[in-house]
Amino acid sequence: MRILAHQVERGATTTAVGLPKAEGYWVYPNPAREVLQVEGGAGRDAFEIFTPTGITLRKGMLSDGRIPVSTLPAGLYYLRIGRWWA
Repeated sequence: MRILAHQVERGATTTAVGLPKAEGYWVYPNPAREVLQVEGGAGRDAFEIFTPTGITLRKGMLSDGRIPVSTLPAGLYYLRIGRWWA
């Protein structure tokens, strides 16, 4: 799984491919096979992983800074982090 962009609601900012930091978040490793680590933010931020066509594959709350991705098929995805529905 490779993250194409990070969308962060705090500033409605989208970063370019390959930039690991967006509005105070660090997301690694990129690409990931088992778990994405997310550092930063306010602690109880929501996340959503979706395809370039907009299909949501996983969403939830970042309670421990870890997003399991081992069950997702290999591919390119977007990651949104913020408080848009939390």
